[in-house]
Amino acid sequence: MQLMKEVSALPYTLYITRQFEDDLKGFDPQHPVRRLLPRTCEYLEDDPRHHKSSLQNEPLKRLGKSAWSVWHSRVDQSYRIAWRYEDNSAILLLRVGSHDFIDSYATFNDADILRPWHEPAEPTDEARDDGDLAGPRQTPRAPRLFGNWSSVHLELLGVPSSETRDVKRITDIDQIYDLGLPDFAKQNLADVYALGDEWTTDCLFDSSRIFYRSNADQLAKYCRGEIKQLLLNLSPEQQNYVQMQTTGPTLIKGVAGSGKTTVGIYRAMRQTHARLLFEQDRDRQVLFVTYTETLARVVEQIFRELYGDEQAKRVEVWVLREWLRNYLDGRPGNRPVATRNELYTALWKAIYSVSERFSSSALSKHRPGRGRDRHDFFLTEIQDVIKGRDLRSWDEYARAERVGRRTALGSQPRRFVWAVYEEYERNLAEIGKRDYLDLALDGLRELQADATFRPYDAVVVDEAQDLQPVQLQVVSLLAGGASARDLVLLADPAQSIYYKGIPWKEGGVHIAPARSFSMKRNFRNTRQILGTAWSLAQHGPSDDPDEEPISPEASTRSGPRPQMLLCRNRDYHDRFVVETIKHLCGEMHYRPGDIAVLCRTRESTLRMTSVLNVADLPTVHFRDAGFDIFENNIKVVTINSGKGLEFPVVFVADLREGELPRNLSNDDERELEAEMRGERRLLYVGMTRAASRLYLVSYIEGASSFLGEIDADTVVVAHYEGQELAAGVS
Repeated sequence: MQLMKEVSALPYTLYITRQFEDDLKGFDPQHPVRRLLPRTCEYLEDDPRHHKSSLQNEPLKRLGKSAWSVWHSRVDQSYRIAWRYEDNSAILLLRVGSHDFIDSYATFNDADILRPWHEPAEPTDEARDDGDLAGPRQTPRAPRLFGNWSSVHLELLGVPSSETRDVKRITDIDQIYDLGLPDFAKQNLADVYALGDEWTTDCLFDSSRIFYRSNADQLAKYCRGEIKQLLLNLSPEQQNYVQMQTTGPTLIKGVAGSGKTTVGIYRAMRQTHARLLFEQDRDRQVLFVTYTETLARVVEQIFRELYGDEQAKRVEVWVLREWLRNYLDGRPGNRPVATRNELYTALWKAIYSVSERFSSSALSKHRPGRGRDRHDFFLTEIQDVIKGRDLRSWDEYARAERVGRRTALGSQPRRFVWAVYEEYERNLAEIGKRDYLDLALDGLRELQADATFRPYDAVVVDEAQDLQPVQLQVVSLLAGGASARDLVLLADPAQSIYYKGIPWKEGGVHIAPARSFSMKRNFRNTRQILGTAWSLAQHGPSDDPDEEPISPEASTRSGPRPQMLLCRNRDYHDRFVVETIKHLCGEMHYRPGDIAVLCRTRESTLRMTSVLNVADLPTVHFRDAGFDIFENNIKVVTINSGKGLEFPVVFVADLREGELPRNLSNDDERELEAEMRGERRLLYVGMTRAASRLYLVSYIEGASSFLGEIDADTVVVAHYEGQELAAGVS
């Protein structure tokens, strides 16, 4: 049998072989192995992965391939047991003996499986005579009420980690009152027991079946959920923006946490209801456009939560580039979008070719974007300026003001850039690919020529500040172009992390002053969280008034100060996140689904997802197909994909230099300053995803330089090296 790499069923049933029983009979009844073996077997029953530090599991590799499926685990300092996975829910105990005894065996006979393991009763006089622990003389063990639970699941119910073993040994519910458990943990366990056969561990994370049903007040609060409260409730001010009547493009600017997305969702559905009254035969009526796939999925889930599946289908929710990809699919000349590697290959070849071509001319000394980040300079120049603003000739590019780029380019450097752009386009054409902004350019031209296209009745665009002008032209056409009656742009320029500096009219959207509104009240964050984010944003401030961060006075909510944790190393960093989540769920009554872990890179999110899964915490990665904002699991998300989302509790993890901020290198001091400002803004966005509690988790050495910019009076700072945390940190 081969070792199972992944085992999903918990707990495990233990079986013993004849050899194992014979080994056990060889020990004197008073031998420590007889006393300690039940504890080792209990750990194996619970989960050998979870208890690996206690069991000190190691595979018996030296015996060759045949023994790779055999493990040995610690009974005490001198004794071990050898075992193997029988299937995904069973473990077979093979031998028990000294460390040297187990190591010396070349084969393990599992052909004679004797019986399931059970904890021995106190030896009778007869048993003491022959050392027999099996057979009819055994007193059967009463079933354990919580024996099938993992320790982590019990901790999420509020059981202290030091008490989980005793709880799992309970055979009568009244025994919980004999243990030193917190009152709320006792109540939770009693609620679980009261459900009887209806209970499964899945109920712990299912808001529709949660055990808090036993208390009406708790049920109303719990099943509404902190996330639903944050996302779906409307204030009177927000209700006004939903109900107001406008004709033509409308801009609703709002500070972080003002509820722009919520207003857009209700407004989109309101428009759907209005159209249903008059045009019930229309299949397609309202379009809701987002910038990220994660936010698109969340918005779809909110529509279903509010209106049910059938009604929700009347609003189409798309990431703009995916709508364009779908629209262009099958049309003549359609090309797939190049991968990131293909883009950079095409760009590097273009830079090299142009550099060689102009090496002997005066133009060579005007090459912009020197250094290892040169490819990023050229790519953003091509996408944000040339393609983003639909500049179709050298003359148009030569005259372009390049608003928002912050690095001036004279005529000669621009000629170099234009030559690279033309070569880059040829390289993509050779491999039959295009970049993602070509979707907008090609889509714009197709829509302008498509006499059969029927505009949407209403279009709502979330995070509109991150769209390039050519993309804004596309959404304007989707709403009817110059005759658009209902186009709503939701924007917060202070949170723009993709694109800066282009007025709406350059995107073909003309907004009259009477159709521009501002939402200045923050409904999401506490004053303490806003104070911390504000102190960070004061470093390297922008001269753009639209980028002004939100002040703490914009919120009327109060809460604990954010916590800044400096951990000894990565292991302690991960341990802090795991243990704090257990504490939040177990003792502070948060649900796993109220918690998000945000990281700068996708690689970090994958690592943190693995860390939480290994700790047996219910976790979903933002790229998973089943990602659901309302499911009761911890969410692991990149900061970029977290834009527009909010959570009661946020951990911003892996805050180290080189990660956030990333390593930057630019010869142009102003360009470098602008890039650093963008990195700082990204952290600001991540911090303001937190509604009630914020944890900034970093390292004692190599901590992000941004942490030093935060006013120490706005946070609780602590060092974590595995010990109990300092007072006030929880």
